[in-house]
Amino acid sequence: MAPLATWLRLVRAANCVTAVADVCAGAALAHAVAGAPLGLGRLALAAGASMCVYARGCALNDWADLPSDRIKKKDRPLASGAISPGVGLLAAALLIAAAIGLGTLAGTPTLLAVCLIAGAAVGYDVGLKRSRWLGAGA
Repeated sequence: MAPLATWLRLVRAANCVTAVADVCAGAALAHAVAGAPLGLGRLALAAGASMCVYARGCALNDWADLPSDRIKKKDRPLASGAISPGVGLLAAALLIAAAIGLGTLAGTPTLLAVCLIAGAAVGYDVGLKRSRWLGAGA
């Protein structure tokens, strides 16, 4: 099994803080506009779901970009062979399952956001990024 540091590089753990900041900013905006407090427990669940969505996106992106990463970004965990592509894809699946679980506990708006963002990211990573209009062909 790969060391923890390798897994943290795969999911860009240091960048996951931005996912928490996004949730906090959204909660502050909702409160300012509609006076709708999310509550600390639900805010923590939503932040956890957002971090899982972000981390899943990084793992899936590395899986989807593996052929080019083996040439251009050889130090990435999947490209270097430190984590196998299948295990990286499994990690992405487990992270989205965790995000859906946390989103469910946080409530319908969070679950909806998780599903929309994750679905869009999957669509981009496994298809659209290779299109003439949106991805590498552009």
